[in-house]
Amino acid sequence: MIHSGNESSFEKAERKKTFPSSALPTSLSKELFQHLSGDIPRLSMPAEEDLCIIERQLGRKPEGQVFIARRCSHGKPAVILTVISASSWRGPLPPFLWLACLHLTREASRLESKGAMRELQKKVDLDEKISSRLAFEEASLYELKKRILRLLGVEGFDSPHRCEGIAGGRRGAVKCLHAHLAFHLAFGEGVIGEECLQMMGKGRCIWCERIPEACVH
Repeated sequence: MIHSGNESSFEKAERKKTFPSSALPTSLSKELFQHLSGDIPRLSMPAEEDLCIIERQLGRKPEGQVFIARRCSHGKPAVILTVISASSWRGPLPPFLWLACLHLTREASRLESKGAMRELQKKVDLDEKISSRLAFEEASLYELKKRILRLLGVEGFDSPHRCEGIAGGRRGAVKCLHAHLAFHLAFGEGVIGEECLQMMGKGRCIWCERIPEACVH
């Protein structure tokens, strides 16, 4: 669901889906920022320059209230968290985290094209330590979503069956490496995101050496 030169037709279709643009009231966005900053240590509010860069990264205008969950070593948006008002969406809950970094997006797509999702799913299914970590992370993300939705005044989400995988769908599923990378970079944890970086050979520096044109204001 992330813009990439190597994205699949499904990803392209998903990326073109847009939700009604609806930034939150200032007081609510500040309260939400305070709530989230305890869970996402590098969370920041975007400047106008950041929003322009994010629009080029995603290939569309960002929807709703945008926070930057992680910046790259060049100071550019790498992972964003978006929240739209309760009255602006219907049906399935829109994703909160998006991998915006074009370099890592391409790397994740490359891994997916080589069958990394199947390989990682086998690890989850066979390794109890990995599956336990993933289950804990899924529960943590579910609790965060509940807190966000309570602030937005959304009811009916406080139910165990609503707990999903990191990338949506069933719990324990390795569905989208972009989502797992975004989770890992935002929260500083995430077992599948860690595995992805190891597979990329990114032991230390995970960022691009040269800033892409899209990220230059």
